[in-house]
Amino acid sequence: MSAFGRYELHGRLGRGSLMETFRAKSYGVEGFEKTLVVKRLLPELGERARLVERFVALSRNAFRLSHANVVQLVDLGHVAEEGAGGYYQACEFVHGTDLRALLARARGSAEPFPPALGVYVIAELAKALEHAHRRVDERMSSLDIVHGGVCPSNVLLSWEGEVKLSDFCVALALDELPSEL
Repeated sequence: MSAFGRYELHGRLGRGSLMETFRAKSYGVEGFEKTLVVKRLLPELGERARLVERFVALSRNAFRLSHANVVQLVDLGHVAEEGAGGYYQACEFVHGTDLRALLARARGSAEPFPPALGVYVIAELAKALEHAHRRVDERMSSLDIVHGGVCPSNVLLSWEGEVKLSDFCVALALDELPSEL
C-alpha cells in the first residue's frame, strides 16, 4: 500500500504505453471507504505539455459520460510527488474480469466462446458507443466523443453480468506521442 494524493494504492493492475493502473481506496468520514481504480499517466510522459493538455481535454469530455455500459470517471487530478506523482484519473472499479481474459480462457479450453455471450457483449458495447457519440454539452453542441481504442482489455465484464467499456478517449491522447513508442 502506498499513498497517492487522496488515494491509497493497493497494487498495480497493469501498465500500458500511456498509463499504469492501480487498485485503490478512497476514504471518508465515519469509516467510509470505496474501492476505485487509479490510472496514472506514466511519469516520463508528464513532462510532455501537448500530451498532458490533450489527456486533460479528452478526460474532461469522458467525465460527461454517464451510462450503465461505460466505466464512470470520478476524478481527474495531479499529484506533485517526486518520481511518483503526475496526472491521474480515478474511475469506478468493476468487480469481474475483462474480455481479453475471458477469450484467453476459452481458447485454452475445450469449450468454445458462447456465441450468445458474444452477441450480448457486442450489443452492450454498442449502447456505450451510441451514448458517447450522441453526447452533447450544455449548449446542445456535440462533444464528438470517440473511444479511439476499443479492444478486449477495455471491455469489462462484472460478476453481475454488466458489460462496461473503459478508457474512453485515453487512446486518442497517444496521438501526441512519437511513433517509435
